[in-house]
Amino acid sequence: MPYIGNTIRAADDYRLIDDISSSFNGSTTSFALQVAGSAPVPFPKSPQQVLISVNGVIQEPDPSGSSGFNLVGTNIVFSSAPTGGHAFFGIIYATADYLNAGGNFPAGSLGAPSITFIGDENTGLYRKGGGSIGFVADATEIANTDSNGLTISSGNLILPDSIIHNGDSDTKIRFPSANQISFETNGSEGVRIDGGGNLLIGTAAARTFGGGVYAHLQLEGTTQQGSQFTVTRNSNDSFAPNISLVKTRGTSDGAVTTVQDNDSLGTIQFRGADGTDVFAVAASITGEVDGSPSDGTDMPGALVFGTTADGAASPTERLRIGAAGQIGIAGTNYGTSGQVLTSGGSGGAISWSTVTGTTINNNADNRIITGSGTANTLNGESSITYDGTKILNISSSAGGFFQGTDTDGGVGLVEMGAGNVALQADTGNAIADSKIHFFVDGSEKMVIQDDGDFYFNNNIGFKGSSNAIRTNIVSTQILAGTNSSITTNRDTAGKITIRAGDADSTSIDDDNTAIKIYPAANRSASAGTKYGGISWNHLDPVVYTSTQYTGSSCWLGASIHDTVGQERDNFEIVMNDQTGNGTHPNKSGFRLSPEGYHSFPNTPVFIGEGSNYTQNTDNSTYSDVIPHFDLTIRGISRSGAELTVPEDGIYHFSITYLFHPNNESQYMTSRIVVNGSQAGDIIQGGGNATGHSHRCFTKLLSLSASDVVKFQFKTATGEVHGGQVNWAFYKVA
Repeated sequence: MPYIGNTIRAADDYRLIDDISSSFNGSTTSFALQVAGSAPVPFPKSPQQVLISVNGVIQEPDPSGSSGFNLVGTNIVFSSAPTGGHAFFGIIYATADYLNAGGNFPAGSLGAPSITFIGDENTGLYRKGGGSIGFVADATEIANTDSNGLTISSGNLILPDSIIHNGDSDTKIRFPSANQISFETNGSEGVRIDGGGNLLIGTAAARTFGGGVYAHLQLEGTTQQGSQFTVTRNSNDSFAPNISLVKTRGTSDGAVTTVQDNDSLGTIQFRGADGTDVFAVAASITGEVDGSPSDGTDMPGALVFGTTADGAASPTERLRIGAAGQIGIAGTNYGTSGQVLTSGGSGGAISWSTVTGTTINNNADNRIITGSGTANTLNGESSITYDGTKILNISSSAGGFFQGTDTDGGVGLVEMGAGNVALQADTGNAIADSKIHFFVDGSEKMVIQDDGDFYFNNNIGFKGSSNAIRTNIVSTQILAGTNSSITTNRDTAGKITIRAGDADSTSIDDDNTAIKIYPAANRSASAGTKYGGISWNHLDPVVYTSTQYTGSSCWLGASIHDTVGQERDNFEIVMNDQTGNGTHPNKSGFRLSPEGYHSFPNTPVFIGEGSNYTQNTDNSTYSDVIPHFDLTIRGISRSGAELTVPEDGIYHFSITYLFHPNNESQYMTSRIVVNGSQAGDIIQGGGNATGHSHRCFTKLLSLSASDVVKFQFKTATGEVHGGQVNWAFYKVA
């Protein structure tokens, strides 16, 4: 019969079941199966794996339990209770289905594995060492497992398709077809090596770029990140990453055979699809050997730039930078000494040109040279001179700019340097009350005085391409801005004074309007649309961080009251209750309508009305006054008679009511209750049976958010009928 192991089993491999005969009493049928005081591990799977003898009679193993014995759980269960005093004997076979049920296997060896097969005793498994199992075929170890995993010791690991990452089933190495290896992550193929040894990234099929030759490295994609590669070097030094294109004259890998003059060392080609293939090259950059290389570090080179003309099939060399830094046009045409490059215009190439001799007439030191109507002839201008430092002089006889002599401090100086351009008058302060005058069409338009004031002779206009902002300054008036510095003279910095308008007019018109604001363009808008505002911010984003303080804290402006086209708008003040950078005013604090009404749009307010309240005689308990309906609620919620305060503040509570007592001895008591307690004093009122009485109840209350407020009343004697009750509750501070 087949067996496991090359060694006869030892006697102790057959487990002796503990004696249970002391528990036989003629009625008990179930007894614990134990070996050395505990249930054996692993436990036999079926009664056929156990030999049981009672009173010298071998018992029949019966899984159905109808005769002999069966194993149930970890117990021996007899079909008939053993008689008291009968003997017991039992063993667990060493050949139980569980390999370790009957005992331990020997370690075995490479030539004689512990677990073998009939007729092939040198193929199987053996214990190679602690925690390691060896797999043997014909006395040769093929693989072994240990704490490091599975190791292939000899031969090959043959897979039908994939190597899958444990717990990550969509990440794998696949063999999708013959001579193909692919690498997948997140269920998508990222890299493939095909039968031609081509490494493909982003594509599963290599393609040729001319001549039937396939590049061994191909990157292809449909997005920017899928169609680019990046080389990054991270090192604390001045060195950069490299992309090297290397050429030798050798014929095998690893060759170092010297290249020769004019050899191309590498080319970057720019190709485009033409509807048929991607063979056509539009432009190229090529590195060439430009001289005779020698052993060591001598490798003279040139860089060649080529473009393909319209209708041509391949690039033509357009520009070359030679080994000595010389520039070649359309090949090695480096020109001759003294030649200059001449443009061929938008439709032609540049070329080398020779500059012929030029004559300068009327030349002298420091004169500016200008052109003339005669070929190859220039003129020296005696009225325009440059002193070699920073002074440009134009004589007065030329009309226009004048540079004075040193004795008057230098009136009319144009200075350029250190990134600034300065137009100065009287730089040495030699003449009192110096001015700069601007003339257009023969008349003075603007004057800059020595105190910094601007005088304008007419309107100032700032006009864009489609929209305009116009600032009208009436003739002879002053627009004064004293200092734009933020670090000095803060009392006057950035202030503007505008003097304009008709001081004698009592009506509003354009004559007494100093600033007029229009929308940026004609547009259709509905009521409430805001425009023409002024915003404030406590910090300047230009002075501080440009990405901060980009919003505003408050806004003053207009909003459309009716419809566009009617000059009826509201005047509004809007505040900002937000803290984020870049936020703008969002809470309307005050609104003045064309009718002269003013409102506080965000003030919490409640207005209610009720009627027909009746309280019977001698009722000492206050009753809640619940409005039948709310006329206006904004920010204050109501539940029955209770009004909930939305925010901390001072609130005004006002009630006007009409009541009708049956006789003059009857009176009515009213109060305001906050959070269940009376707030302040009460008010009482009496009357007679012939008429109604009116009462007005008003209070100012300091309340907190979520406080609950309500109005109550009661009568002292008799029956009082309440008429209409109106009340208002709103925040005032």
